[in-house]
Amino acid sequence: AVGINAEYGQRLALDQWLFEGPGTYTPRVEVEIVETMKAFIIPATPQTALRLKAVRDCTDRQGVARVYGEEWLVSKPGAYLPGPHEEIVGTISAFKPNDNVALHVEALQTH
Repeated sequence: AVGINAEYGQRLALDQWLFEGPGTYTPRVEVEIVETMKAFIIPATPQTALRLKAVRDCTDRQGVARVYGEEWLVSKPGAYLPGPHEEIVGTISAFKPNDNVALHVEALQTH
């Protein structure tokens, strides 16, 4: 495969990466901007998390290897900018059952 020598090292055709600011991106003829991404704010409210999904095999921002289709949670409050191979599925909040309410849950995958 023919590669390009980008500012961040050797890139092969169809590689995707993020150019994160602050900074100035100088367009190149052999690189196409796929989309502009904005950080998602995870609120500081207790027990709220961002649900993410790997759209291809990758390593997440915490350095954990993820496989295509795998889902995980990020609960650290603050801004979270998903990687180029991560998709935001949504947000989830904790549910507190009481004496009159219970949760019936099902495992989606083996742990």
